Amino acid sequence: MIKGFAVFVVLLLGSVLLAQTLPKLDRFNGTRSNDKVFLEWVISAGSTCNGIQLYRSTDTINFELIESILGDCGNLAFAQLYNYTDIKPEKNKTNYYRLETGSRVFSKIVSIDFLDYFNGYQIRPNPLQDRARLYFENPNRSKFQFNLLNQFGTDIVEQFTNEEYFQLELGHLIPGIYFFIVYDALRNSTIKGNLLIQ
Repeated sequence: MIKGFAVFVVLLLGSVLLAQTLPKLDRFNGTRSNDKVFLEWVISAGSTCNGIQLYRSTDTINFELIESILGDCGNLAFAQLYNYTDIKPEKNKTNYYRLETGSRVFSKIVSIDFLDYFNGYQIRPNPLQDRARLYFENPNRSKFQFNLLNQFGTDIVEQFTNEEYFQLELGHLIPGIYFFIVYDALRNSTIKGNLLIQ
């Protein structure tokens, strides 16, 4: 009985020590910067690991290793900031990133829509039936307005966002070609175009 209890205590202490040595990510995020993706992460104070592996995917299932940062990571005394620039993200796709900091422990997945914009925007899917997203560049997360106009120039839809896209729910409209305008609060940045509803 005492021997079994001793084994239990040793296993418990071992699992506690292992949990303490596995690194803890305080933050992992990414942003698009022109034709690159900038990723940064912070490992908590007191957390250490033996190297970092960075993976990328376009489907959240099949990840490929894009960078292996060898050596120790983290710091016993203070939180440690790391960053990486992906110079070859997959264009016109959502790029998904995750970190491995040892023992096959993976971070949360960070997603970045990496779209080439023609005339400052992209609509996916286009033509649309019920819903779509209108993507545009908004790196500073400024407030933008979207107005959809019919063939007579009448506003029929108005939306606002601080994101890099508008979520369009247009299944209630009659099929045809519609015109839109996207602009910021000062109307310094204006995008005009049309979309086809089937």
